[in-house]
Amino acid sequence: MVESCEKALLEKLKAEYVYDIYLGRILEKKNLKDWSLPTPRGYRRISINGKQYLLHRLVFFFHRGYFPKVVDHVDGDVHNNCIENLQGCDQKVNIEKARIFKTNKTGFKGVSYNKAAGKYESYFWKNYKKTYCGLHNTAEEAYNARLQRKYSSDETNS
Repeated sequence: MVESCEKALLEKLKAEYVYDIYLGRILEKKNLKDWSLPTPRGYRRISINGKQYLLHRLVFFFHRGYFPKVVDHVDGDVHNNCIENLQGCDQKVNIEKARIFKTNKTGFKGVSYNKAAGKYESYFWKNYKKTYCGLHNTAEEAYNARLQRKYSSDETNS
């Protein structure tokens, strides 16, 4: 049933909408109007047949004919919905590529300040397990220790 719904959606998209390669947007054919609206997180959404879709997922579907688990923006820019900037992947890959959050105070991914110890600690996630990389005097030392441990564990497991 899901496949038939997706097939019907793809047919409707191809019949009633056109993809603008310059904007990376899907426009209604009859008036070339962009009906997408911004979400609080910066993505754009569009409603088709009363159902909401994130625009980047719809652009990927329009070109590739299927919905992957996750659609990743290759350059990290959620406003760039050009098909060349979109790739299908799983959640693990997408999280690994994620940018540093605004609330990060160290400026390094996987590094935080441990107030009790008065030092910086580092860690990384692999296969849904957190690996602790120790306490360090500076954020840079903690980050370098994280990278060294992370990539040495990748080499031993490959």
